[in-house]
Amino acid sequence: MTYIKNREELTSHGYKREREVTLDIIDYALQVADPYRATKELVHLDGRILNVGQLRFNLSQRGNIYVFGMGKATFAIAKALEEILSENISGGIIIVKRGQAGTLRRIKVREASHPLPDRYGWRAAKELIRMAEATKEGDIAFCAITGGSSALAPLPVPEISLGDKRRVTELLLRSGATIREMNAVRKHLSSIKGRRMALAIFPAEIINLTVSDGTDGPTSIAGGIVDASTVTRARKQGHDIFAHLVHHDTSSILQKLSDAIVTGHTGTNVNDLKVMLVS
Repeated sequence: MTYIKNREELTSHGYKREREVTLDIIDYALQVADPYRATKELVHLDGRILNVGQLRFNLSQRGNIYVFGMGKATFAIAKALEEILSENISGGIIIVKRGQAGTLRRIKVREASHPLPDRYGWRAAKELIRMAEATKEGDIAFCAITGGSSALAPLPVPEISLGDKRRVTELLLRSGATIREMNAVRKHLSSIKGRRMALAIFPAEIINLTVSDGTDGPTSIAGGIVDASTVTRARKQGHDIFAHLVHHDTSSILQKLSDAIVTGHTGTNVNDLKVMLVS
């Protein structure tokens, strides 16, 4: 499987062998980070024995199995769980970024806005909490929480409105705060974050399948590949590559030079991947 859709274009110029090797490294890194693949490797069903890594669950002694989650990499995890557990899943709901949804048979899929929360995420979050509160002792709840969950499941505490939470999110995004700093604020404004979702599920047993809080990016372009020929080719085509750098406009110059790496949505939630090949 390859994530890079324009490999042929990227290797048609410049230092071709080095580009091939670099793209192979990027592809492999994305495969390893693929939450669908990771879930398939981690979760197994052997008769009535559910294996999750080193954990063992006898489903004959358990109640219902649910899948809850929100985030930009959550659909891939839910899809893998459905394929593994099939009819053993009693129900569930996941909230994903608008445009990233697919179809699942046992788990409801809801779409919402990211990075700014909207009413669709608010409605879906209320639906999720209602279902979480319906779980019982002996049930198993898989929680697939991935990057973007704060915006996708915006269930404010009673003291503030959805509009208030949206405004706070806007201010935090403009402030330059790190994701840790943003989450330190947002958990106090949420009826889901800060262990509240876990309390809603209790006393059912929770199995967390999480993916780090990165971003898959808002466009199909995942970055670019440059080599010693890049500046020379830019000059020959009449482009000032340094002016583009000064104005933080690398995507357009990479596209003009056929050096933009196009992956589209990978579902991996990978944020930064830097590869430097020395030959």
